[in-house]
Amino acid sequence: MDKVTVDKNVVKVNTTGLEIYTFLKVSLVVKDERGVYVSFGDVPDYVTAMYVVVPPADKFICASATPAEGTVTSLKDITLTFTNADDPRDLIGGIDKTKEVVLKNAAGETVAKGTFGELTFDTPLSVVVTLSSEVTAAGVYTLVLPAATVYNGMFDEFADDFGVSYGAIYNPEKTFTYTITGTGVESILGDVTGDVNVYTISGILIRTADASVALDNLEPGIYIVNGKKIVIKY
Repeated sequence: MDKVTVDKNVVKVNTTGLEIYTFLKVSLVVKDERGVYVSFGDVPDYVTAMYVVVPPADKFICASATPAEGTVTSLKDITLTFTNADDPRDLIGGIDKTKEVVLKNAAGETVAKGTFGELTFDTPLSVVVTLSSEVTAAGVYTLVLPAATVYNGMFDEFADDFGVSYGAIYNPEKTFTYTITGTGVESILGDVTGDVNVYTISGILIRTADASVALDNLEPGIYIVNGKKIVIKY
């Protein structure tokens, strides 16, 4: 076999060109200096070793987030989707829940932390991260997914390295940037609670709703709420 050489009683195996997760069985036949097969005393007939070509560990890529990067009105639940370029049939096997997904503001301060939802068979390559509180204040934010948080199907929760030494792979660090436009409801209405009337600038009643959701999904424009003029921009 051209991939196996012996140098000073050291067996070397050249793994170049082998596919990932390839199992290689090596048998060492013991012979004496005359080339005669030896099988007596304490000398074993052969030695067998199992070898696995382990791929680079940080190849379980977080390919996308929903909502996608860009302009949003708020952030609460974010779906992260992963992919293994070497095996499109792969799935999420487990999560290191000691790692924290965080949302940071433009100053680099953490404004919310995320918790992972349960994995499901319906979406085997996606997991939902729910922020500790809904973020609605206008500004630029960065969602940070630490490296080695989400593992592929080779994940082993009982192994010290979650199965990396056996071929498990995990995500490299990934960030997603969002710009929250905000509606200004909190700052304009202050501590107002309960139902409020929403009017167009010309005085037409659009809806009556709780103050916390009164301006949700309205088109950009000028409105009168609780006697105050509010401008919505997206």
